[in-house]
Amino acid sequence: MTTAFRYITLFLVLAVAAFALMPATGHNYGTPSTSTINVKDFGAVGDGKTDDTKAIRKAFEAVWGTSRKYPGTAYFLEMSPVVFPTGHYKISEPISVNNTTIRGEGAIIEQTDPEQDIFIFSSAWCMKISGFTFAGGRHHLRLSNPNLDTGMIQIENCRFYGASAVAIDFRTQSTTLAIDDCVFLECLQVLTIVDGAISRSCATAGSPRIKT
Repeated sequence: MTTAFRYITLFLVLAVAAFALMPATGHNYGTPSTSTINVKDFGAVGDGKTDDTKAIRKAFEAVWGTSRKYPGTAYFLEMSPVVFPTGHYKISEPISVNNTTIRGEGAIIEQTDPEQDIFIFSSAWCMKISGFTFAGGRHHLRLSNPNLDTGMIQIENCRFYGASAVAIDFRTQSTTLAIDDCVFLECLQVLTIVDGAISRSCATAGSPRIKT
């Protein structure tokens, strides 16, 4: 065994040992956190009277602290889903969201301004929205991204009431939208799409405001 080979072997052994002793950061790529972010922990009330806009925004701002970018891409790996416990949450301005899964536990989100949206997703790529009733406002969900890779967005068990424009404004690239077990009632328009969409077990009732 040559001297150079001995040094290379020793270096590799020490490198492996050092890696094994490194403390876990809790932000490994591809290893989602088991924790969740609860909007009520950030001051949201959900009593159907209080304006919860600021509190909900704080909850989504906290997601950035649990997220990391995929190496070499413009996309964030969402690490902690945002949870809305049962309640009636009123907002007066749009809520900006990144690539973040949001889960309602029978929660109602009501936009009190008919000219404002509810959720705006600027980098919707691989995520899920479930368990909500959306009411009022212009667009309930606005989803977009600059994606060039295959993505999948799931919307499950949601109710959409009274959107003054489009309930789901889906303008993403190379991304498929799957809508399951959803109801659309009195929305001016249910969906706009750029790429493909799959709808299963959904019901729609038109609005008398639709112009023919």
